[in-house]
Amino acid sequence: MEQHIEVDIGAPAHEVWQLVSDPTSWPSWTQSVTLVEMLDPTPLRVGTRVRLDQPKIPTTVWTVTQVAGGRSFTWEARSPGVLTRAVHEVHATSPQTCRVRLSVTQSGVLGRTMGVFYRGLTDRYLAMEAAGLKARSEGPTPGSVAGTPTAYPGDYLGLPQMTYAPAPDGQPDPGEIVWTWVPYEEDHTQGKDRPVLLVGHDGGWLLALCLTSKDHDRDAAQERAAGRRWVDVGSGAWDRRGRPSEVRVDRVLRVAPDAIRREGAVLPRPVFDSVAAAVRSAHQ
Repeated sequence: MEQHIEVDIGAPAHEVWQLVSDPTSWPSWTQSVTLVEMLDPTPLRVGTRVRLDQPKIPTTVWTVTQVAGGRSFTWEARSPGVLTRAVHEVHATSPQTCRVRLSVTQSGVLGRTMGVFYRGLTDRYLAMEAAGLKARSEGPTPGSVAGTPTAYPGDYLGLPQMTYAPAPDGQPDPGEIVWTWVPYEEDHTQGKDRPVLLVGHDGGWLLALCLTSKDHDRDAAQERAAGRRWVDVGSGAWDRRGRPSEVRVDRVLRVAPDAIRREGAVLPRPVFDSVAAAVRSAHQ
């Protein structure tokens, strides 16, 4: 059984394709995906595996089975009695516009049964993804302040004034780990959704340090040679799988308060203090 949706987008096909073919960006423009883990290196190619967390759906590992560069990719997931295939297509309709088609097909002994069971949820998620992709492609880029499109001003340079002030007020505060869009260091126009530790303010911007679940103890020498320094912060609610995390202390990000997607957890004060000490050491 197949379910699909089509949406016309007022943006060039190659720009929309960059979002569609980068699953790590999805949590920043659709609430139907909460966490993405690339199990194989990017870019997507046949055989690439991606672990996806979605509300009300068990964590699923998808395997790419077909890629038509710049136009479409297909991936599949298997569970007992069910093969689920999802196709993502981007077709140029003019130099500045395109049409996106998203489809999900379930087959196998239990395929129709599961398709009927999840029909409503699948329709809602397809609609959320189409609307979110359209809004991200046509609207301002992440990093806007008070709803006004603002280009990322660059990383904060020097030693920031760090404070620890978490509060259960629903607002992002220093000392909390939250999820937001983080620009790549080498290209601020590109980035991905990931957790960050808030450490202070710079005018209307929040200052933050990015987190990773990758164990950099294994490549510490290489990272240090590249100028990257990491500190262990343990595990917490910001990672649904409970994996230990590390925080990068040599790069200080600026984050727009309204670009925060969701709160993760409060970092214990002793751990925050050790991170702050490492930041001061890295910026001496």
